[in-house]
Amino acid sequence: MAPARILAGTAPVAFSAIALAFLLRAEAQEDATRIEVCRHRTADGRGADKVDLARLGEEYRKVENRLSKEFAKAATRVEEAKLKGHHSGLRACGVRRERTVRLPQEIPPQFRRRTFYFVRVPRGGGRPAILPAAPPREAEVFVVEAESLGDVALLSKTLGRRVNVAGAELARAFGVDCANARVEPSADGSSATVYEEAP
Repeated sequence: MAPARILAGTAPVAFSAIALAFLLRAEAQEDATRIEVCRHRTADGRGADKVDLARLGEEYRKVENRLSKEFAKAATRVEEAKLKGHHSGLRACGVRRERTVRLPQEIPPQFRRRTFYFVRVPRGGGRPAILPAAPPREAEVFVVEAESLGDVALLSKTLGRRVNVAGAELARAFGVDCANARVEPSADGSSATVYEEAP
């Protein structure tokens, strides 16, 4: 999330600073003496200041070091986020069963023809048995338990589609009190058939 944006935005800047600092350092090494260049007065007006390339190179090296450290910190945050798990508190289903439940609130019309999956992701991002290899396009997959967010990303890659991280409150709104479960709403949205399967 935020760390990913940081990585995407920082890498090009860090690369540019590194490249420019390298070029300036190479030029400075060609002449051991202090290099000073005075721009023509017509370029910047009367009394233009001298440009110290050695000093400019040092400033770019400072920027390079600072951005490299920020990049490393951002990369660390991304890795830490991957290792964090998601635990909704929803228990695992013990047996395979089918039940019809009355919902606390009607499901809106636009969602009544969809199938909803509430799953626990196996370690390593494997596909839960309740999920078909290719879930219907209109289906929604909600992860309620995962050892790490990296496993959630792997499941998404395996399915070739987006998966969502959800809490127990959302699951219960669909009549689900354990995972893994598949939910098929009724035509009027007032009830649903819940198919449960042990992980």
